[in-house]
Amino acid sequence: VLPDGPVCSCGQRGHLEAVAAGPAIARWTEQQIQAGSVSSLPAGTLTAKQIAQAANQGDDLAVAAFARSGRFLGWAIADYLHIFNPSAVIIGGGVSQSGALLFEPLKAAMAERVINHSYLDNLHLAPAALGDDVGLLGALALAQNTISV
Repeated sequence: VLPDGPVCSCGQRGHLEAVAAGPAIARWTEQQIQAGSVSSLPAGTLTAKQIAQAANQGDDLAVAAFARSGRFLGWAIADYLHIFNPSAVIIGGGVSQSGALLFEPLKAAMAERVINHSYLDNLHLAPAALGDDVGLLGALALAQNTISV
């Protein structure tokens, strides 16, 4: 989503994970603080959860970090809508639990990027109901099904 962007955990540059996931939000925020941006957040290692808390308390840099992430996600989802035209998009991971901090800029970015607003009609967009526990619950279900067989 961002040619020549930050390096992703896979080693490639500019993937959605590298600009929109929790660690990417933390890394970008840390870089902005090191560059002199004003924030209530301390310099040093941050988490997306700390940044979300600061954003909810009105920290402009923290709000900007989530807006940036939401914008990249919104652009990527708009492309996905054009290809597959799904009726629902479920966003997972810890950052999805940040609510409006993420979803408002995400929705705005989708609206500005879709070819036609009919792609957004009746689209169900929501955070994953199982949150970060989805992998654990899936492993439990697999184990239970394997034992039952």
